[in-house]
Amino acid sequence: MRRFLRIAGIVVGTIVTIALIALVVLLQGPAVPDHSDYQLDLATLRKLADQTAGQRPVKINAAEADATSSRRAFPVISTTLNTKPSRTR
Repeated sequence: MRRFLRIAGIVVGTIVTIALIALVVLLQGPAVPDHSDYQLDLATLRKLADQTAGQRPVKINAAEADATSSRRAFPVISTTLNTKPSRTR
């Protein structure tokens, strides 16, 4: 039990340390300016993206690649995670 608590403490301490370092780096990063002279030209942006100007699409087609059933997945998980042999009488 002491070994588990030691390892868990090391893992939690490492995650907290990484989070604090990331917080300091992100807070000291460059600030977003209050005012900018940059003008976004939509025509140029569409030209760079190889898109023509026009109406928005009416319909977006999408296909579902695969679907799973959670009722089928749970028995597989329970049999693979079972480490103790079952007793049969």
